[in-house]
Amino acid sequence: MKKKLLLPIGILSAFLCFKGIKEKKVFICKSVKSNRYHYMKNCGGLSKCKAEIKITTKKRAEKYGRILCRIELRKIIEIKNLKKTNNRLEVQK
Repeated sequence: MKKKLLLPIGILSAFLCFKGIKEKKVFICKSVKSNRYHYMKNCGGLSKCKAEIKITTKKRAEKYGRILCRIELRKIIEIKNLKKTNNRLEVQK
């Protein structure tokens, strides 16, 4: 009886652990005019927030119409372009 009960509990706990890992945490400004989410709490866009800063999931922020901060989006694009450039340089060597 105990073995039958332990297997479902093990599967459930493993599922919950992986579910928590997949949900990316983001920061949002609770201002009425705010419509962005941020990966970094020290982002320049978020520093302008005069209201409460709240932590939520990326999925929930997008569900309520929030989009990624332009400052952070530019940084992500720059990093991707830099990686592409580095890959091309390595291939040429």
